[in-house]
Amino acid sequence: MKKRKIALLVLLLVTLSLFFYWITTQPILYRSFTGGWIYDNSDRIVDARVKRLLTAIRKQDIDALLSEFSNRAKSEADDLRGSIEELFNILEGSAVSAERDGYSADTKMQRGKQSQMIRYSIDLKTEHRDYRFFVIDYIIDTIDQDNEGLYMLELIIYTDSADLTYWQNRMRPGIYIH
Repeated sequence: MKKRKIALLVLLLVTLSLFFYWITTQPILYRSFTGGWIYDNSDRIVDARVKRLLTAIRKQDIDALLSEFSNRAKSEADDLRGSIEELFNILEGSAVSAERDGYSADTKMQRGKQSQMIRYSIDLKTEHRDYRFFVIDYIIDTIDQDNEGLYMLELIIYTDSADLTYWQNRMRPGIYIH
């Protein structure tokens, strides 16, 4: 009888562990102000984008990095391909570690369509220096599909005197290096 109770307890603990693991891998479910439910998988989308960005940077793959940008950014940016080449020339050393910081999102709804702009940063440490990328990314835009993709990739080279203004004042299409 005692072995049976222990076996049931172990089974219950395994089941609960699997359930909590499953819960943490699911999109987040929010209750909207209109009473409906909203699924949010922004975290997964951003993580996938960061992985593709870091792979393109590591391989110095201009076309792969260029493909991450939205059509709007490609059309508005001055010489995006040249900026990517400049970015690759500036980065020194092999990556030691890379970590995405949290993110902030703005969602716009219009006649059943949505646009979601996410802002996040990536800290990249190489064997020679530390860098931070600040990213503006429209992860979904059914209002204007030309907006979907990266809008801005800003490279911040850590120095003793970082003079940065608010992101709204720095927002521009393409790659921005300082």
